[in-house]
Amino acid sequence: MSEADEGRLLAVYSKQSMVGDGVTGTLLHRRAMVRPQDHRTVSLAERYLVGADRRLAARRTLQTIKAIGDHVEVYVFNHEPTATEVDVVHGGKVGRRHEYGGGLVAVEIVLDSPLVRDQATALEYRAAFADDNEVSEVRRAAFVKVEHVDFAVQFAEQRQPRQAWWCGWDDHLAGRIVFQEPVPLVRQAIRKYVPFVEESVVGFRWVW
Repeated sequence: MSEADEGRLLAVYSKQSMVGDGVTGTLLHRRAMVRPQDHRTVSLAERYLVGADRRLAARRTLQTIKAIGDHVEVYVFNHEPTATEVDVVHGGKVGRRHEYGGGLVAVEIVLDSPLVRDQATALEYRAAFADDNEVSEVRRAAFVKVEHVDFAVQFAEQRQPRQAWWCGWDDHLAGRIVFQEPVPLVRQAIRKYVPFVEESVVGFRWVW
């Protein structure tokens, strides 16, 4: 069975994870959180850069969050364990670092101004990575519904993947693929937009 056919078969058997063009319910093994979530994301743009050496060079995130409680002061950014530095460009500053949930790593982003219920703010933050982090996938977990998700990976011109897939997993870091669908390489990048992601782990995987 080809990998493309395998992806179609997985999609058929995981229709509960696909609602319209959104994704919901792939996360079967939810790990403990640092703190209760007191916001929801109303837009999210994730940008990854992979170098010619197949290593993850950078991650840039633009995100708009809205408070679902009063006096929301902190956003918790869960990131790859190989990240060596997190820099907040707009919207806040880096706070405490956490290791939890059997392998998860996060930093707190302390907001410039606390939010009251239904108030929104925009964040822009970046992560840098160690030199020895050759990658063949990137993932992002979503608990409370994340809306307007735009996910892209840019590859160096000298190194392109042979094939890539948009995927859902049942765990933050490990686990099995719940669905996958092929995605084309366009202008050295793979990209996917979905209107929402909820209680799921989504992202891309590829082969060199």
